[in-house]
Amino acid sequence: MKTPLPPIVVYLMPLVLIAIGLFTVWCSIKEYDFFMNDRRAKFMIKILGRKGTRIFYIIFGSVFLLVGVFLQLAVLYSLATGKPIG
Repeated sequence: MKTPLPPIVVYLMPLVLIAIGLFTVWCSIKEYDFFMNDRRAKFMIKILGRKGTRIFYIIFGSVFLLVGVFLQLAVLYSLATGKPIG
């Protein structure tokens, strides 16, 4: 069964997820003002506090990163074996 997604999406989606995950984790660790002063982050700060929000975003970014890595591994496996993804 072939994937219904165009190949460009299949190849780029894992890389986008990895980039989003790295960006989120890095900004949370470094506690950049532009990241922590966003309206959505301010809402989370009200609920969890600043340290709790940083931990939440580190976990959130790590999930994106791991999903991207696993999808990339699936794409590489598919290319190596010739078997379609899915």
